[in-house]
Amino acid sequence: MVAKKSVKIGKKKKWFDIALPSSLKGEVFSQGFAETPEELLNKTMTISLGDVIGAPSKKHINLKLVINAIKTSVAHTDIKALEVNPSFLLRKSRKNSKITAKSVGQTSDGFKVDVRLCAITNGHCISTAKREIRKILTEYLSKIIKESRKDAIISNLISNTIQANIKKSVHKIFPIRSVELEKVKILSK
Repeated sequence: MVAKKSVKIGKKKKWFDIALPSSLKGEVFSQGFAETPEELLNKTMTISLGDVIGAPSKKHINLKLVINAIKTSVAHTDIKALEVNPSFLLRKSRKNSKITAKSVGQTSDGFKVDVRLCAITNGHCISTAKREIRKILTEYLSKIIKESRKDAIISNLISNTIQANIKKSVHKIFPIRSVELEKVKILSK
């Protein structure tokens, strides 16, 4: 007795192009495999920011994208989060030299954003200086979030302009080696 194979005939899947957000050139960077383009909606993917913008110095930042629209068989994405690899921050900091600040607020275009930055000092930092640095970081972040649009915040964090401005104001309190991005999350609209 010979067993018969059951053959399932299903729909054929196709490749669909996936494009970057318009704030990051809007070019096609990948492809997705699905039966219909609607199956790709709300799918998330994580890629290196260095690969997207062509800068090897940004390889330590992961970009989390979500597919939010499909137009003419091209899936368009939006930025959901930017996250720095924890090992990168661990290499840059020493014991008692990392000060983390977090600010959650609403941007001028109505998005709720969670931004986390850390200031890394040259050496051991005393607790009173840490408290002052954290206060300045959170005040500056909340001010930037209220006054700026979502895309402007993300592009300024990628180009390190926000970090450079914060470093100038915080350096007066205690010697700062660098101000680094830890995480940016787009929570909702």
